[in-house]
Order: sequence, then C-alpha cells, then structure tokens
Amino acid sequence: MTGRATATILALLLALPAAGEEAAIPAHPRELRFPPLAFTLPDPAGLRHTLRNGVVVYIAEDHTLPLVDVAVQARIGAFLDPPGKDGLAALTGSLLRQGGTQHRPARSFDDAVEALAADLAVDTGDTRADVTLNCLSRDLDAGLDLLFDMLAHPAFAADRLEAEKAHLREAMTARNDEVTDVVDREWQWLLYGTEHVSSRYLTGQRLAALNRQDLIDFHARFWRPANFYVTVAGDVDARKVLERLDTLFAAWPDSGRPVPWPPPPSSYRPRPGVYALNLDVPQTQVVLGHLGGVWDGHWSDPANYAIEVLTEVLAGDLFTSRLGRRLRGTENLIYGMQSRSGLLGTWPDTFQIRFACDPAQVGRTLAAAGEEMRRLRDEPAGADELERAKSALLAELATSFAAPRETVATYAGDDLLGWPHDFWRDYRERVMAVSADDVRRAARQSLRPEEMVTLVVGNWPERPRDVRMLPLRDPLSLEPVK
Repeated sequence: MTGRATATILALLLALPAAGEEAAIPAHPRELRFPPLAFTLPDPAGLRHTLRNGVVVYIAEDHTLPLVDVAVQARIGAFLDPPGKDGLAALTGSLLRQGGTQHRPARSFDDAVEALAADLAVDTGDTRADVTLNCLSRDLDAGLDLLFDMLAHPAFAADRLEAEKAHLREAMTARNDEVTDVVDREWQWLLYGTEHVSSRYLTGQRLAALNRQDLIDFHARFWRPANFYVTVAGDVDARKVLERLDTLFAAWPDSGRPVPWPPPPSSYRPRPGVYALNLDVPQTQVVLGHLGGVWDGHWSDPANYAIEVLTEVLAGDLFTSRLGRRLRGTENLIYGMQSRSGLLGTWPDTFQIRFACDPAQVGRTLAAAGEEMRRLRDEPAGADELERAKSALLAELATSFAAPRETVATYAGDDLLGWPHDFWRDYRERVMAVSADDVRRAARQSLRPEEMVTLVVGNWPERPRDVRMLPLRDPLSLEPVK
C-alpha cells in the first residue's frame, strides 16, 4: 500500500462518527471535512545511540507484540557501480542474501532462516541498500547471528549466482510487456539522459559479463560498517540490544571507509517538447513535467513548502485536485493520476503528472491539462483547495511516524541522506503557513511551460506532425528495434 493510500485511509478513519452519532454523507469527495490530524513527533535524541565502532543505531521499544524488526540502511547502491559494470550493486545485494555464507552453504542458510520463521531480505536501489530482519523477539539473538554472518561473510555461491543471472535475463526479456515499464525508462532518459545512475539500465551483454569475483570485490570495498545505519524496533530491551550489537560489530574489525556522498547529479539538460512512442495498448499513458529541485538544507525556505502544496492543489487527488476535477470529474478524460512535486534529497527530482487516457482523447486531455496549469499561475487557490492540500500532506507526514518501525526508519534515513531531524519537527508549521499567494508565486516560478517535456506512450491516432517519435527498443540490448 502506498503512503498516499495509507494516509487517505487514516484520514477517513479519523473522520468516522462516534458510536450513536449520525453523519451526513457528502454529495462529493471535495465536500469532505476532517478534524485536524494531531500527533506528536517522537524525540529522535531519545532513540539515537552510537556504538563503539561509530555506527549509529536507532532503537524503539514496543512491547505490544513479541516481534522485532531490525534494519540496516546503507549508502550502497548503483551509484557505486564501476564503469561498464551496471547492475553490480543490485546483483551483489541479491547474492548477499541468496548465496550462503562462509559458515553456512546457501541451502543451510535458507533452512536456518526458515527454522526461525524469520524474514531476511536485501533490497538495493540507486542510492541505498536496505537489509531487513523480522523475527520473534525470543529468536533475536539467533536472527542477528544470521544477519551478521550474511553481511560480513557472504559466500556468493556460484550456482546461486548463475541461477539469479538466468532469472534476471528472463525478466529483462519482458521489459516491454508492461507499458508502465516502458514509460518509466523513456521518461528517465528524457529527463536525465542515459548516463546518470538513475537512467542506467542493465543489458543482457553486461549482465553476462558480471562474475563472482566482481561481487566479492564490490562487497569487500563497500559493504562495511562505515556505511551502515541500524534500526531496531519491537519487543526488546534497548540496553541489551546495544550490548549485542557492540559484540557483533567487534568481530568485524575493518569498518571500512565512508563512500563519497551525496551521489553526483546528472549534467544532462532535457530537451523540451512532445515525445511519443507507438505501443498497441488499450490506454495511452501520458507523463508531463520537467526537472524540479532538491531539499538541499534550506529547510526554512517557504518556496519548497509552497511547491508541495501547489502539487497537491494541482494534481494530488483524482477527485478533488484541479486536474482531477476537470480531467476525471467534469470531462471524464483520464482513468487515474499520479503526481510528484519534483523535490528530492540527492539530486533534482522531476515535477511530473502522469495519467492514462483514451487514445482518441490525448490531444484534448493535454490541452485541458495545459489550461489548468496556466490557470493556477493566474488564479489563486481557494481556501478549500488549500485546506484539502495541507490536510493530505500532513496525513502523509503522519505515516512516516505511524509505528515505532517507521519512526526509527525515518530518523535513520535522515542520517543516511544528511538531513536534519528539524525537517520533520517544523514541517507541519511550514506547510500550514503556505498562503494562496505563495502557491500562485510557486506556480509562476516552478510551472515552466518553456521547459515542459511531454511523453505519450501507446496509441495516438491524431498525433501532430511536430511530435518527436521514439523507437521501441529491444528488451535485452535496449537498442532500437529495426
């Protein structure tokens, strides 16, 4: 479930009448009114600890259930892939879990995890890796033994490596089967070029060239405690957990060196315009937007919060936002909608609006979307629009602290990114301070028609002649299909 869906459900539950109360059913979702969402942010200082080797650990005791969640957030990801070794970080992460350890063969390691009824996983992205362990609190010592054996002493079993490469190759052959995958890939290339870490896609040839020694070398260089941030949440005693972690890390004498941070941004400059790729699908997918900004430490800058509110007003909800009300409610042109504010913590994200529509309505839908964006630059947002937008943002904020596991993960993520915790403490007040004039000012500054990139993937029977056509690509080589 997405954070937006969780936040919506949370808001609806808070709005339910008490037992015995009568509640009138609004005629339209935009008429819904919710009481202010009240919650208190936990103090990060009371949860933060530093081990003897310098690793930061956040611990939240929660004795509701006899369960424990342990996570390692690491500054390890595709941004560390050597030239020509695309996919190495991700493959190393997969085999870290699947390839056994120097003390337990792969099958034996899997059996040990299953015997604890535990869940142990590794996920590697562009800028970070997440290692998660979930187990019964009584089995925490045994679970931590397995976790640290995996992290410090992976075997990268050759047979498991070949099986994973075969699985990846098979998955790659289906990269054109889902239209959303094609949209994601082409959008990344249009906005960031093909060389940025977020835009490098593994090819069959480069996958075949990755070998076991590559994984061993990558692990030896980067999978070190100097790049780790640890969280523990659940039925634990914080003092005992810290003692246990100190002991486990003491057996890992080489903490390594921190990786360069943050990862470099893209130097590519997008070419504005309308791009299309022919694909025979029932619904045509449309994305429009441009490069945004970055949360770069200027936390008190009101413009950043105005952009967040602006995005909610324009396209945050399918039924109550300006685009949603017109494109879905009034004219019934689109089937769904997603949006992003364009603010990210590492490099500039993309401000984007994405929706699906009938192929025969693409031109009309794009024209209507452009009109609404221009209108938001000229007409101030109404009080109801501001209230709904701010409520949605604050409900989403609450999901970052909905449970102890989310709380410690959020604070550890701040440390990984280099963000101050003040961001969360002051977020509510700064969002609430955004005015209609702030939103209109942000619209004039951040909705930039001259930089707009539009991507249409699917059928477009009445496509204008000046649209730039993109080729369909071979799923393995990513070369244009001739």
